Amino acid sequence: MAGRKGLLSIQVEPTPIMGGLLGVPGSDDVAAGPPDMSDRYNTPLGSEEEAAFRQWLAQLSAAKGYDASEDLRDYDLRGAWKYGAQQAANGHLPDTYKKPNHPTFSTGSQYSNQQTAGGAWSDLGNDKWAFHASPFNLQMTGAERLGRYFDRVERGNTLQTQNPITPTPVGLPGAQR
Repeated sequence: MAGRKGLLSIQVEPTPIMGGLLGVPGSDDVAAGPPDMSDRYNTPLGSEEEAAFRQWLAQLSAAKGYDASEDLRDYDLRGAWKYGAQQAANGHLPDTYKKPNHPTFSTGSQYSNQQTAGGAWSDLGNDKWAFHASPFNLQMTGAERLGRYFDRVERGNTLQTQNPITPTPVGLPGAQR
């Protein structure tokens, strides 16, 4: 990608993840995108809570103008709903509920651990952020796909893929950007 700083073509050895095998960035597996995790990494809800969540999800879909249930593929909306997560001014929900297949899965997620260590955000000031991709982010999503995601969703923020960090999975204070 011409003009994009920090993007780097990398090779990562395939690693078993959650019973499957992800390919090397650039392979057909990664080119097709991260796996759909709609049925994994979801906060359990009782039947009454699930009914209320579904109602909230329908309202969210109407407000956003798209089927918000699509976000369940890479975000634990049940957890966000149950624990009252609030959107930041930019419309982002906190990293707390990002699933391992989310492009900016970070150490701020409750699902980040040694096996699936997320990347890390750093505050650049003036409401600008840098995302330092972890080896797991690069394996799951690939540097080129991350770059396209940043071009589309994270405008004004910076993606760092050179010398990927191996973060310690800890909560990220103020994870709402």
